[in-house]
Amino acid sequence: MTYYKNINSKFYNSIVWKKKRLQILKRDKYLCQICKKYGKQTEGTHVHHIIELEDDKSLALSNDNLVTLCNKCHTGWHKSREFRWSP
Repeated sequence: MTYYKNINSKFYNSIVWKKKRLQILKRDKYLCQICKKYGKQTEGTHVHHIIELEDDKSLALSNDNLVTLCNKCHTGWHKSREFRWSP
C-alpha cells in the first residue's frame, strides 16, 4: 500500500484531489457505501477509485469512479482483486 501511495503522491496531495475528495465525502454523507448496502451506517474516511488510478488516469476525478469507504472495506477492496463494485 505504501508503494501505491508513493507513486501517486503528487496527485493525492494536489488541491484538485483534495477538493474532489471532500465533494465525494459530502455526496456520500461520510458513510461507507459498501457497509450502507448491507444496512450498516459506518463512517467513511477513504475516497476510493473503483477503477484504479494506475489503470486509467482519465477517470481520476470522475464522480462515477469514486466511492466513500470505511477503513475496513477499503483495506478489503485492495486485498481482494476479485472484488467488483456494483452500486
